[in-house]
Amino acid sequence: MSGNSSNTSKSGLIRIDLNNYVLKGGETIVGTINIYLSSSLPPSTLYFQFKGKEITQWEEYVSKNSRSAIVKHNKSSSICKVQYELIKWDHEMHPGGYTIPFSFQTPTGYPGSFKFVDKKTRANIVYIVSTSLENSQGILKDKVQIQMLQDAITIIPNSNIRKKIRLRSCCCSKGQIGLKILWPTIKFKNTELIECLLEIDNTYGLLPVTKVVTRISYTLLLKDKENNAKFITNSLSSKVYNITLGPEEALCNEDSLKISLDLKELDKKFSLLHSVKGELIECAFVVIAQVYVEGTCINSVEAGVSSYFVVEPVVFFQPAHLIPPADWNPKVFEFMNMVYDKKYEVQKNFEENFAREKGEDNNTCITIANYQNTEVLDNYGYISSETKR
Repeated sequence: MSGNSSNTSKSGLIRIDLNNYVLKGGETIVGTINIYLSSSLPPSTLYFQFKGKEITQWEEYVSKNSRSAIVKHNKSSSICKVQYELIKWDHEMHPGGYTIPFSFQTPTGYPGSFKFVDKKTRANIVYIVSTSLENSQGILKDKVQIQMLQDAITIIPNSNIRKKIRLRSCCCSKGQIGLKILWPTIKFKNTELIECLLEIDNTYGLLPVTKVVTRISYTLLLKDKENNAKFITNSLSSKVYNITLGPEEALCNEDSLKISLDLKELDKKFSLLHSVKGELIECAFVVIAQVYVEGTCINSVEAGVSSYFVVEPVVFFQPAHLIPPADWNPKVFEFMNMVYDKKYEVQKNFEENFAREKGEDNNTCITIANYQNTEVLDNYGYISSETKR
């Protein structure tokens, strides 16, 4: 479809306003679509769209036979994209104001919103709510970005980990020790102390435990369209606990060692990192505990136990609600209720950037309302197009 494609044109403007821009999967978006027409439009159709996308990009230097080159990696993958036909006018739309209230129940099981930028390395998980009024003259459209929070259970199915380690010194068996990390909660903000319990069972050990070293680290994993991977891993915080736990003794239940660490060592460019699990992007945080026994230091692979926890995003930007002019008196339509359903998925070239979408897809959608008669509005107002998103 040719013609204008923006939220404003000579004929009018369209804006979408939401009650809440931060949601968990399965929660309902509630908002309004406001249309102001300064002149008549030919028969038009109003669409609502919800979409999500993962984007990765990075560069690496490769040397071969005394030559070096920069290899660029990237991928853009659609998470979901559903479109609904809300209203279809089969006649001319008259000048004036139109308000369409709506609700949309979001899907579950998808990765949460995410953003990471470090020089030429980029990782984004983006969700967009958009609306468009389309006709033979062109398109009026508007879009807003929302933040989706991922359910912790989809990131970490099991966080309480137990491990038994066989102890050896000078090729002789020194029994075994049991380690287990327990979480009162596995969800934390990156401004909070990370607290957990470490059970140490030395009942079958022959050597006393003298020290426990704990640390927090994270790994950011990015994938490209060839399934190449880039790992970014850093240790954030560590603490040493000097203890005395003899053979045939244990620290369990209320006597477990209390571990307390923080994320203050997060570098500024990593300070907004949080846990996420998508197709192209994963960011995971882990606590590692390593025990030392008298007379030997057990290899960390054999003596350590690790357990993942969830770091939740702290603050998301939420735009201010639109404030209509005092004389805004639109025609208010019936409430439009929508629920995410894969049967409304739009087939799309996943490599196309959001900013280049022109609304010319072969769409699969449903007509929620069909209005054959629309009265002329004598009193109508204007919604400012200067409100920033």
